[in-house]
Amino acid sequence: MRLDDLGPLLSPQGERAMGEAGALLAEGVAAHTAVERLRRRYGPQLARAAMEQAVLRRRARAKFSFADSLLLTRQGLEQASAEAVARHRARRFAGRPLILDICCGIGGDSLALAAQAPTLALDLNPLHAALCALNGRHLGLAHPLRAAAADAHHLPLRPPPLAGLFFDPARRRDGRRIHSVARYRPPLALVKGWLAHTPYVCAKVSPAVAWDEIQGLNCEVEFVSLGGELREACLWLGAFKGPERRATVLPADESLAADAEPEIPVGQIAEYLYLPDPAVMRARLVRNLAARIGAWMLDPRLAFLAADQSRATPFARRFRVLEAIPFGLKALRRALRARRVGRLTLIARGMGVDVQDLTRRLRLGGELEATVILTRVQGRPLALLVEPEEGG
Repeated sequence: MRLDDLGPLLSPQGERAMGEAGALLAEGVAAHTAVERLRRRYGPQLARAAMEQAVLRRRARAKFSFADSLLLTRQGLEQASAEAVARHRARRFAGRPLILDICCGIGGDSLALAAQAPTLALDLNPLHAALCALNGRHLGLAHPLRAAAADAHHLPLRPPPLAGLFFDPARRRDGRRIHSVARYRPPLALVKGWLAHTPYVCAKVSPAVAWDEIQGLNCEVEFVSLGGELREACLWLGAFKGPERRATVLPADESLAADAEPEIPVGQIAEYLYLPDPAVMRARLVRNLAARIGAWMLDPRLAFLAADQSRATPFARRFRVLEAIPFGLKALRRALRARRVGRLTLIARGMGVDVQDLTRRLRLGGELEATVILTRVQGRPLALLVEPEEGG
């Protein structure tokens, strides 16, 4: 999308074109065929812009419940936080007299922030700033949302002392991920200067951020998963800072937080096995989880926990161990065929195993399903036939 597409799209004719484009896609009409149909009625520019929005809105439904009300760009959608993640983070800004959203993009986070307090969204890209403002206007928010184009290196104002500031720098360049916080656009180092004006600062970083790159920031690091998938990491600085590490799992909206890890014993297989959520593993809180549920480590280097009792927790997948088999292709094949297994879910940790290749080589032909975990228990490779437990 270009800035000069906005006027036609916002007209009554543009609204009709976007509606027709969405309907054609819903009917299964290919995008290029649908564009040709729209061209005859609306002309090439509006047809192209309307179809682009229809395609992006369909993709956006995976992130937003209100996707069909948004105006989007491909880049803006890729970088936008999922609605559930943005709402979780925004709640921590409640009570601020003003929130600044720096590098707002199309406004995915701005919309959630404006549900908590008046929000000023800024972005270097004038198109994204315009879309952020328009998306806020379409949705009708609890608090005002204003947006403007601005360079984060030279903010046009100084926020009130108690204002909150959210910073979401670009972590891609030419389609490739940027791993170092010093190469973010703008770099993460800008937050140090902003802390002089407001103590309430939050910065979004890659979930794969290197720990040594953020150690000097005196911050809380929160890793967030959604539906079992690690989605983001945020640094909470200044007055926002709590325990040094936090893992949050959504949609349960539960958090596990600590400053340090306790000592946890290493033991043998028990009746129950726990696979911690990715946010817990990334936050280095596996041992804290073990202490919480009365479990022990199976190997000091691997994130598997064992326990004699079944305890429901949102922070881990839970399995009942049916059989422990010394790992080997023939032994595993023999055990699974004896149980008439034909459909297998295979989970491997610390084994260096190609799961797809191993599944193919097992040559199973039974009619039942099974789950097998391949891991090491005190350095010894084992195949654990398990049954998933419901309820977390």
